[in-house]
Amino acid sequence: MPLFVNSTPFSPEDFLNKLIPNFWSLLINLLALIVFFVVLYFIAYKPVKKLIEARRHKVQEEMQEGERLKKIGEEREKETRNIVSEAKTEASLIRQKGEEEGVKLKEEMLQKAETELKEKKARALEELHQEEEKTRAALRSETVDLALLMAEKLVDEKMDSNLDKKLVASFAKDLGEKKDE
Repeated sequence: MPLFVNSTPFSPEDFLNKLIPNFWSLLINLLALIVFFVVLYFIAYKPVKKLIEARRHKVQEEMQEGERLKKIGEEREKETRNIVSEAKTEASLIRQKGEEEGVKLKEEMLQKAETELKEKKARALEELHQEEEKTRAALRSETVDLALLMAEKLVDEKMDSNLDKKLVASFAKDLGEKKDE
């Protein structure tokens, strides 16, 4: 049984005729295809290539701008961190000064209070001494008055040793009563 339906032997010309039935038609189609690609190249490829290049250029510019902005951001972040650290240092110094001033003010207030207390104590002691002197002066004047009274009584009455003893006892008794008052 033959392999092909057609039992005629295979010739290369038949193959070319079957592959390219019409040579001129193929040539025209090839030329049309070449013209189509040339027109496509000039009409579509070049403008698309220009658009792609413009887009690539724009992307590169944006990336460069992004890098520049990133560097600026990093610099500003460093500046901000420096400012924050300086502010923290300054705040701690202010706090330390405040604490020192508070301690100093506390000490001054304690010294002032102690001074005032000493002054008040000295005034109180002075007033106490003055009152004591007044009391002594009053006692002296009363003693003098009593002595005068006693002398008056002695002069009025006749002098006698029993009477003198009674008068001294009476004087001591009057003096004791006056002290109690």
